[in-house]
Amino acid sequence: MHGLECRGQPSFAASARVPVTDWKRQVQKAMRELDPARLTACVHDAEWAIYQRWQELGARSSIEERGAMAAAVDVLLSITIHKLGWPDFRSNS
Repeated sequence: MHGLECRGQPSFAASARVPVTDWKRQVQKAMRELDPARLTACVHDAEWAIYQRWQELGARSSIEERGAMAAAVDVLLSITIHKLGWPDFRSNS
């Protein structure tokens, strides 16, 4: 994945990061991306942005945003399973 970009944004492996407050925008980009090569980078960028925002929030109470981030993680997992063909680690088979 090194060197792939998600619609002009640095890939997960790149040293420059997108602003952490842009996690919603990163998830939306992943949802719109059709090219599997770029989609993987988009999912990684969105996951990283969510992780960074979660760390930024720390112990501060933001139930709404944390709930939205949890829902976004579910969307990203669905993308990796259904669009990228990754195995569903949650299944028993």
